[in-house]
Amino acid sequence: GDFAFLNCESLTKIDLNNVEIGNNAFDGCKSVTEVNLDNCTIGISAFFGLSSLETLTCKDTDIPDYAFYMNNSLKTVTISGGEIGEGAFGICDTLKEISIANDVIGKLAFYSCKHLETIDVDTAKISESAFALCDSLKNIKLGDELKIIENSAFDKCSKLTEIVIPASVTSIDGYAFYDCSELKYIFFEGTETIGDTLVTNAKIHYGS
Repeated sequence: GDFAFLNCESLTKIDLNNVEIGNNAFDGCKSVTEVNLDNCTIGISAFFGLSSLETLTCKDTDIPDYAFYMNNSLKTVTISGGEIGEGAFGICDTLKEISIANDVIGKLAFYSCKHLETIDVDTAKISESAFALCDSLKNIKLGDELKIIENSAFDKCSKLTEIVIPASVTSIDGYAFYDCSELKYIFFEGTETIGDTLVTNAKIHYGS
């Protein structure tokens, strides 16, 4: 229920399966370093104040809006199934690597994660500004389930030099890769023209 483990500083690991997690349930559990969730429902601010959290693994669990916003200890996120809400991991400054196979990555989901370097994403939609201002992002793998890349999804990712976009993509909004100053090479495995407003300097190559 709500506030169930509020400020429980002796708790170091959370493993939950098929449960409803109440509002502020683990708020202030400052010693938790690992959270594993399987088919759970997450309440408002359920994991607020987990200042030692380093690893998050979620399966078939929707991540609410701003659920881990500004968590400055989180390093690795692995998600399979469910949706990621708006700003869920925004400004997580220590986050370095994510692996996602789900339905939707929401607007601003990983906005301004300054140390995020590597993403492996197999999702149907990458929403607006989902990875904007990720200054260290340089390794991107996009899976064949991807269909939609929205406006400014990777805006101002200044370390990104190349990217491969799978043929499954049917819609790329304008300025998806705008102002990626080091991006020189885009390979789109499909044959449809995707337009030059997506990039600033990159050359776009098309599949056969």
